[in-house]
Amino acid sequence: MASTEKVGPKALVKGVQLLQLLAEHPPGLNLAALAEGTEMPKPTVHRLVAAPAEGGPARYDETEGRHRLGPGGLP
Repeated sequence: MASTEKVGPKALVKGVQLLQLLAEHPPGLNLAALAEGTEMPKPTVHRLVAAPAEGGPARYDETEGRHRLGPGGLP
């Protein structure tokens, strides 16, 4: 079971920050750039983008190693 530190309002705010950053970079960003752009540790960024990549607003392009907004991303 996930700890309360990993879910809730803080995670939501961090997730929105990541989506906003991805919206500003349509070609996508790699994990390091996402961590730097949000000032979050890489493990936190990885945890937050892993779930959306499985059908949410963010997508991961394995060939380019970049995360980007998918069809359900921010307008």
